[in-house]
Amino acid sequence: MNYYCIKPHVPGGLGKNARLDTMVNPPRILHLHFEFEVWPADDLIATYPAALVSDRLAIALRNSSLTGFAIQNAEISKSDIFRELH
Repeated sequence: MNYYCIKPHVPGGLGKNARLDTMVNPPRILHLHFEFEVWPADDLIATYPAALVSDRLAIALRNSSLTGFAIQNAEISKSDIFRELH
């Protein structure tokens, strides 16, 4: 079995509407709100405790034999920094 270490880009962080259950470790995501600060360059990005994927990667993952993940919708927004840069 092969194992790979990935280091996804972090183009932002949790937004003000994010809700986490911090009584468990890692925190359980009740509602994921991600706020972009820069344009994402990759199909896989991260913010603790979640990873976000593009629609293209979500389809590939759903059609693969990989396990141990769940694909759900997230609330997405742009920060003031993002609006200034883009």
